[in-house]
Amino acid sequence: MVAGRIKGLDYKNKKIGLVGTENISYKMYAQFQKDLPSATFVDVSREILHLRMIKSQEEQVLVRQCARINDQLFGRVKEVAKVGVSEFDVYAEMDYFLKKQKVEGSFNLITSGLYPVAPFIAPSERVLGPSDSLLVELTPRYQGYYTQLAVVHPLQGPNSRMKEFLHIAFEAQKAGLNVFKPGNRAADVARAMKKVIEKAGYTMPYRGGHALGLDVSDLPAIVEEDATVLSPGMVIAVHPCVMDKNGEGVFVGDTYLITNTGWERLNNTFASYQ
Repeated sequence: MVAGRIKGLDYKNKKIGLVGTENISYKMYAQFQKDLPSATFVDVSREILHLRMIKSQEEQVLVRQCARINDQLFGRVKEVAKVGVSEFDVYAEMDYFLKKQKVEGSFNLITSGLYPVAPFIAPSERVLGPSDSLLVELTPRYQGYYTQLAVVHPLQGPNSRMKEFLHIAFEAQKAGLNVFKPGNRAADVARAMKKVIEKAGYTMPYRGGHALGLDVSDLPAIVEEDATVLSPGMVIAVHPCVMDKNGEGVFVGDTYLITNTGWERLNNTFASYQ
C-alpha cells in the first residue's frame, strides 16, 4: 500500500526514510526493495525521534494550554472527590469536564486508599472513606499534545505520615529539578531524586518521569540507564515515587519544559502543595 503511493511519485535514485525499522520484518523490507528497485532505503528513526523530543514554539503553545486544562481538571477532581463518592463517579466527572474543554482524548488513571501509590488500577466501585486519599494521574491530549499531572488528594487533609511521604516526594523532585537543565542527562535527574528518597529510608521503585508530547509516554525516560542529554524544547513529566517496605507511599509529579537556561513549570497545581 505504501509502496503503491510512492510509485506515483518521482522516487527513482532518491533516498526513502524508514521509521521503526526494528519492527519491520525482513519479508516486508524485501517487498519494499522489490516494489521500489531504484530507491535507497535509510533508517531515519533517530532523526524523527529527535524531532519529536524538541517542541517548536507552536507546539509549546499547545502544550502550555494542555497544562492549563490539566490544572483545571484537578480542580474539578477536588470538587467531586468527597466521602461517599465512588471512583467511578470521580472518573466520569473527569471525562465530562475534559469533553467540555474540547479535549479529544486522555489517559487518566485513578486509585484510592489510606496511602495510595502506583501502580494504578482502573476506576472501580470503591467508595471513598473519611481516611482515604485519592491518587490521580491526569494526562489529557489537547490538539494532539499531552501533559501529565499526578497528585495525591487526602479527602480530609493529610495525616502526619502522609505529610512525611509528601515532604520527601517534593524534596526529591526539587533535587531532580536542580539538575534538570540543558547539558545534563536524564539519568542525572533520576539519581538525584533516588538519592533523597533512599536517604530517608524509602525506595523509588518506578521511573522518575518521562517525556511526552505527541505520545503519552515518550523518550527520554527519567531512569538511571537513560543517558539522553537534556535539550531546550523537551517536555518532560517529573514524578518521583516514594514507597515503604509495605508498599505504601505517594506518587506525585507534573510537567516541565526545558528552556535555554533551565526549566519552566507548565502546571501550577503544586504551588499550593509545597
